[in-house]
Amino acid sequence: MSKTLGLALGAGGAKGLAHVGFLSVLEENGIKPDYITGSSIGSMIGALYANGFPISEMVKYIDTLKQQDISDFDMLFYKNLGLMRGKKIKQLMIELLGEYTTFNDLKIPFSCVAVDLMSAKQVIFNSGTLWSAVLASCSIPSGFQPVEMGEMMLVDGAILDRVPGELLANAYHPDVKIGIDILGNVEIGKAPTNIVECALRSYMIAEYQITKLKSHYLDIMVEINQPEVEIHKVSNLRISYERGRAAAEKYLPQIQSLLAN
Repeated sequence: MSKTLGLALGAGGAKGLAHVGFLSVLEENGIKPDYITGSSIGSMIGALYANGFPISEMVKYIDTLKQQDISDFDMLFYKNLGLMRGKKIKQLMIELLGEYTTFNDLKIPFSCVAVDLMSAKQVIFNSGTLWSAVLASCSIPSGFQPVEMGEMMLVDGAILDRVPGELLANAYHPDVKIGIDILGNVEIGKAPTNIVECALRSYMIAEYQITKLKSHYLDIMVEINQPEVEIHKVSNLRISYERGRAAAEKYLPQIQSLLAN
């Protein structure tokens, strides 16, 4: 009986296109995951892949996506809970994932994580409407409005679980568990230049420490450093894709060995 493979796709905004590059190399070598978990942008890429969305189509979006396709700045942000209204990103997710697609429709078992501001706890999604779960997982605090579901106010899963390897191990028990951290280590000595960069760097420091503590759930933790790509800007996406491919090619022999032995 062949071994099963699980992937935990990590958070990282625009750096998330590295996941597409990583998946493309695995696919070219005849390797497809049996299970996927995702956090933030990792949930979006993971959901697309689990739903059978072709890598080639993802690459087309990399080459054509523009900042205005996802940004809708709210002039009254100081009265609301996010800099963006979030209508464009919501519409994009419905377009890509399908308005009525549920977790049960997926070709690969998939789960994603968000955080509830009301209970201060992680929320795991593995059932229900796919796009709404992914939107919640991607809702960066202060950047986007929290997603309200019942009594919950849901924000980015990366706050408590940047690379959901623990979820992967406990929910699916794959033989081989690989986490992909597209943010990598925190750049030392790089000072933030504006309020957005200050907030993001603060999140990243905390997230990285939590990620290190949880890495023991995984057989391999792939760190992809891509300083040329900024989390909150839709630019250099092809570079992110190529960084993902390079990381996959580097770890491919180790992955193949774990799956074989």
